[in-house]
Amino acid sequence: MIPSTSESPEQAKARGAFYTPAALTRFLARWAIRAADDRVLEPSCGDGAFVAAVRARFAMLGVTDLRRRLIGIERQPAEARKALAIAPSATVVTSDFFDVDPTSFGSIDTVIGNPPYIRYHAFTGADREKGLSRARAQGVHLTRLASSWAHFVVHSVSFLGPAGRLALVLPAELLHADYGQPVRELLLRRFGSVIVVAFDRAVFSDAQVDAVLLLASNDHGRGLRVVRLADERALDTLDVDAYTDLAPGTPARRWSRAVDAAAGSVYEEVMRSGTAIPLGAIASVDIGFVSGANGFFILSRDDAERRGLPVDVLAPTLRRPGDIPGLLASEGDARAAGAPAPGAVGRHGELADTPQRGGRGAGVRRRRLEAGDEGDRAPSHSAHGRITSRAPGRGLPEHRRHDPRR
Repeated sequence: MIPSTSESPEQAKARGAFYTPAALTRFLARWAIRAADDRVLEPSCGDGAFVAAVRARFAMLGVTDLRRRLIGIERQPAEARKALAIAPSATVVTSDFFDVDPTSFGSIDTVIGNPPYIRYHAFTGADREKGLSRARAQGVHLTRLASSWAHFVVHSVSFLGPAGRLALVLPAELLHADYGQPVRELLLRRFGSVIVVAFDRAVFSDAQVDAVLLLASNDHGRGLRVVRLADERALDTLDVDAYTDLAPGTPARRWSRAVDAAAGSVYEEVMRSGTAIPLGAIASVDIGFVSGANGFFILSRDDAERRGLPVDVLAPTLRRPGDIPGLLASEGDARAAGAPAPGAVGRHGELADTPQRGGRGAGVRRRRLEAGDEGDRAPSHSAHGRITSRAPGRGLPEHRRHDPRR
């Protein structure tokens, strides 16, 4: 059965719902459900993708009556009804997962599912406060920059018995996001075995993030291991226990390096040889600013002037690296992409102090905003302190300073 929904893609995305391909649900159910009397919890069952896989797995084990064996939780009543139609003998509770106490169902053997993925700027209000409270109850202190999946993982762990298993689809941010560090620490503290299955090709065509599979258990004490596959089609024949060559070790603060251990070894060898130095030794390396509301904080120069914003609260920014392609960029390159001349921005502007490092041999391809080449776009400023190129006429209703720590 293929679950369906009447929601638009935008509506589903807003509540973090990305429905899971059958190859993933089959594999996770096969790995996680070991015995006919296992008790399974699906904390965000949606319209039943995992419910169908769990029902099929129990059928393989000779079980058709899922009473006391499968418990699903879904906050959307219409979706909960769809899940119950797939497995009528299961228990499907219409509730917010964070409103459900870990003692509600007794000891659970397996938590399985695909938690909603909602970024921090949309995961707000009572939902976030409940998620943070549930995490604190487990001794895990998440920041307000954490996306919703992190809170779901922590709360899910609290339902498991000592030999319980966690089988989840998660964003690849699990491996590297700073806000995910408390989650990674919890997993290694709570489980003797933590296996991450990563994919070379995206498994969700409608999501803008890569996904990984988390398999956590106390089956043994091998610690963190990463299995890398080409795509989800390899899951039907995957036996993770056959990967005995994946030696355990003390993982780094981020787990992303474990995805490609060979690349990490090459990097270490180059560093030891002295033929190269880390980029961070000569430059500031950053992912860029995150405003949480680009439509509010980034505006065109005309918009800034029309709204009377003083120059000392504006500074240049580039919304995307492609605005100035290449390895090095001079002030002239920035001006060619629409930035003001040095000195035209206030004390927050970075360009005024940027060394002249462009010019011949710099490898920068200048892209001037001329008619026929994004000629409808105007140089833009940000009240956060940056500049970009965007269509003229769009701006923010009023100027507010943005504190990224909140």
